[in-house]
Amino acid sequence: MEEQCGIVIKVEGNYILVEADAVSFCASCNNHECSMRQSHGRQLWIENTLGAVKGDRVIFVLPSKGIILSSVVLYGVPILFLIAGIIAGTLMPLSVFSDSDVSGIIGGIVFFVLSFGIMRIASKYIVKHNKITPTMVKVEKLL
Repeated sequence: MEEQCGIVIKVEGNYILVEADAVSFCASCNNHECSMRQSHGRQLWIENTLGAVKGDRVIFVLPSKGIILSSVVLYGVPILFLIAGIIAGTLMPLSVFSDSDVSGIIGGIVFFVLSFGIMRIASKYIVKHNKITPTMVKVEKLL
């Protein structure tokens, strides 16, 4: 787990909205036209376990396992489903199409679309079981 920091910009009940610094590899990048580069930090909600108030600097951690799991769900599932659909369509061609390649393309598209449902279910599981919930480590009062 890597520590990150941000500034509290809003307090709502037991949660705070933190504007965190840009990711370190983005901050050092010279490509100003990249779509991943952010002009401002990212915002995330964190449970206020240490009593932070608006304007405080908050040090927090994101669990590494959750980040890896989220990446697998976001990128791995669609790719696997696409490949599985292409293979299934090619090995079991539809009688409507005379060519097994066309069946493979259709199968890949269908499985790819189905992967979004699987990703939605997996995302709900990840959120429900707090796999990617940031945790406050320290609060620094700013003047």
